[in-house]
Amino acid sequence: MTFKFPKNKPLLLDGATGTELEKHGVSLNDKLWSGIAVISEPEKLEEVYLDYLNCGSELLETATYQLTKKGLIEHDLDPHSTYQKAIDIADSARQKYFKKTGKKALIVGSIGPFGAYLADGAEFTGHYPEISNKEMKAFHSDRLDYLYNSPLVDIIGFETIPSFEEVKSILEMMKVKLDEAKKNGTPYKPYYLALSCSPEMVLADGSLLHKVLEYIDGHLEENLIAVGANCCGLRTSKVLIEKFDLEFGNFHNLDKQCKIVIYPNSGEIYDGITKEWIMDDKLGTTDLQQAFKEASEIFLSKKRLGLVGGCCRTGPAQIKLLRKMIDEKAD
Repeated sequence: MTFKFPKNKPLLLDGATGTELEKHGVSLNDKLWSGIAVISEPEKLEEVYLDYLNCGSELLETATYQLTKKGLIEHDLDPHSTYQKAIDIADSARQKYFKKTGKKALIVGSIGPFGAYLADGAEFTGHYPEISNKEMKAFHSDRLDYLYNSPLVDIIGFETIPSFEEVKSILEMMKVKLDEAKKNGTPYKPYYLALSCSPEMVLADGSLLHKVLEYIDGHLEENLIAVGANCCGLRTSKVLIEKFDLEFGNFHNLDKQCKIVIYPNSGEIYDGITKEWIMDDKLGTTDLQQAFKEASEIFLSKKRLGLVGGCCRTGPAQIKLLRKMIDEKAD
């Protein structure tokens, strides 16, 4: 199976799940973060999905970013039934949307990094305790296997990956998946890789993006469809898209096969001391919608862009704006 992007326009992801759930009155004061809604408030999670679909999203990400096997067992929850419930909520939303509009949507099986399980901000620093490649793959394998084998999940999305070593583990795991599909004569499932990058234009763990992309280019398999970044500051995202666009031109395999994926935060910054989101005073404006529009104009100017959306603190308003901009550009 070869995944094909639409010609001359990117696919539109959804926006934030966690912060949008909070607007719907869901308490996320839990180590499982937005994943807690799968258990406690499934109807609210479906409402969030329908909001995004009605604003033009073409892909819904399952609320499994923080639902690791270890984390769920610590909560006395069965991992597989929880994963299934998360998938079913997204699928229910897209079925209702299809019945109403006749438009189809895809489901992305969301897989967060090892750092998300640690719940100490490590997905933004890449500062992991010592963990071997074997242990890293074992950590990811249960959730990956379940999402990958689900007929309802169309794409796997590895999100906010801050560690070069974790990138290597993911590439190895997905190569095994591809080899198994070829051996069994079954379709493979595509995936994308969204990295956690610092404002210094390096991977969060300090690895040079050039080196990371060089490694990916040298180990590229046909099931990887997009590489880029998510959960980055809005100002940072405008420079990152330029960086990825430039670097793709340096690597033949990446440039030939992959698109860029990018979905930044709203333009606000999380204050770890006050535990509040505050305006980025270097943004140059207090109008977040205008700031998001200006960043999106840069994203949409890149022919290599394949997947675009929003992360923390973005919502239906940003997705609706992106939908309008994508459609106007395609006309």
